[in-house]
Amino acid sequence: MGKYTLSGSQEFDNLIDEQLLQIKDEILTLIPAKDIAAILLGGGYGRGEGGVLEEDGKEYLYNDYDLFVILKNVSYLKKKEYQDKVQLIHKKFTPLFKIDVDVGPLQTVNAISKAPHWMMWYELKNGHIVLWGNENIKNYFPDYSQEKMPIMEAYRLLLNRGVGLILCKKHFTTFEEEESKEFILRNIRKAQLAMGDAFLIKKGVFNYSYKKRDEIFTQLINDESLVQLGIYEHYKRAYNFKERPHKAKLTKEEYLQEYEVVCAVYEKLFNWVFTGDFSDNLDLDKYQNILYQAFSKEGNVKEKIKNICKNIKIGYSFDDAYLLTKHPRFRLFMVLPYFLFDIDKISCQKILSCNSCHSEDDLLSVFIKLWEKNN
Repeated sequence: MGKYTLSGSQEFDNLIDEQLLQIKDEILTLIPAKDIAAILLGGGYGRGEGGVLEEDGKEYLYNDYDLFVILKNVSYLKKKEYQDKVQLIHKKFTPLFKIDVDVGPLQTVNAISKAPHWMMWYELKNGHIVLWGNENIKNYFPDYSQEKMPIMEAYRLLLNRGVGLILCKKHFTTFEEEESKEFILRNIRKAQLAMGDAFLIKKGVFNYSYKKRDEIFTQLINDESLVQLGIYEHYKRAYNFKERPHKAKLTKEEYLQEYEVVCAVYEKLFNWVFTGDFSDNLDLDKYQNILYQAFSKEGNVKEKIKNICKNIKIGYSFDDAYLLTKHPRFRLFMVLPYFLFDIDKISCQKILSCNSCHSEDDLLSVFIKLWEKNN
């Protein structure tokens, strides 16, 4: 077990140390040190659970570098100025290190003290490495309870990984390209992990650490819900892949067969998380009712005004006042079953405000653009 991974060598740790030092130094040239509270490494490598790709006896990075810069309580204008500058980090180091180097939206100490109980913040608080600054920065985050992880986090996770499965369809048409093979493999495994994570959230036993989650599943191996859903073998396969990733090895037909199996299990798990039913196919009426209930909590005037502004910015009209007052993500949830589970009893043109869409490709393009802005 290494500093950043569960299976990497000391040499691999040294490589990551060197790369992170370069990134940290670059951030400190872009933003004055006096305005930074801490620079954090989150994600898999920040939790010590990053992937190690082994090929021909050599170790390679597999996951992204997920960095977070926590500012002191600077002004809005300074924060915006620094946000524009820090975007250079991705452009400079992604091609250099051959993995995505991402810096999340800049946050102030005051902002993280009010950070909502989202999976992202819960995982960052409990699983990070301080690259520079206040070693006790985690104390500024609220106290998050893993037993009370909001169910909306499971919903959002299933939405995002469901979109990954949808995008796999296009990559099957270009399967001979190495990039498409890797995309399909990654997104099948991400969907399998998401099924397990959503299950744990609904059960109230989610943990920030994948290793801990795997231990929890071992304890729940005979749980009636887990047995009925049949997701454990999928989660275990994805967990093993996360620890020791590999390049795509199977044929197109073999991946297509696995993809279809995963999609079928995904729909069953998706149905259970939203409706509590164990049937193989999503109950659309129950699902939509759950969505209406979940998004009705955004009922205060301030939230409605914010949502109206977001929808207008996207270009949505006042044709449907109800949709206009909901967060754009509501539309994504409403039409997701159409693209993912082939449920055609959904008015995609109306929900996506796309009367000019005359084909499946048009609808999917609008859906993906909306998702990219609101995932």
